[in-house]
Amino acid sequence: RQTIGAVDAKEFVKLPRQRGVKFLPFTQKEAAGALGLNFHNQEDACVAAGALRENRNYIVTRNVRDFSRSPVAALRPATLLRKLKAHC
Repeated sequence: RQTIGAVDAKEFVKLPRQRGVKFLPFTQKEAAGALGLNFHNQEDACVAAGALRENRNYIVTRNVRDFSRSPVAALRPATLLRKLKAHC
C-alpha cells in the first residue's frame, strides 16, 4: 500500500475478478520443484516453482530483487497495473 498508494492498492485487489488474475495453489509438486531452484530463501523458491509449474507470465511482489534468479519474471504491483492499463 505504501509503494503503490491506497487507490492503486484497492484496484489491485479487484484484479482477480476483473482481469482473470489467478492465485495459484501450493502442493508437494511445487515444494519438490523449489528444491531444484537456486534461491537463498526457500519460501521465494516455492513461489517461483508454483509460477513455473503453472506456466505463469509473472510473479507479482514488492520484493522483486529476491526473485532475480527466478525462471518467471517478477513485477511490482504498480508495474503490473501499468501493463494491464496499457492493454485496455
